[in-house]
Amino acid sequence: PYIADPVADFTYIKNEANPLKIEFTNTSTDAVFSSWNFGDSSPIDLTANPTHTYAAAGSYTVVLTVQNIAGVPDTVTKNITV
Repeated sequence: PYIADPVADFTYIKNEANPLKIEFTNTSTDAVFSSWNFGDSSPIDLTANPTHTYAAAGSYTVVLTVQNIAGVPDTVTKNITV
């Protein structure tokens, strides 16, 4: 059977009460595994839709890597300002 290649993507919003807290939404397609690098030396997060609190305001490079059921990866990188 055909297995579609994954396409990595995500959106994010700042928490109004705590602007250092960012809520990420994984909008990837055909993915069963997610790995998040928040760009601040924190541990890799394997949850699908994580919330991450940064220690300080600034610019960070967030990398989401996803894989489909066959292990084929895709990666998206976005620069965010906290």
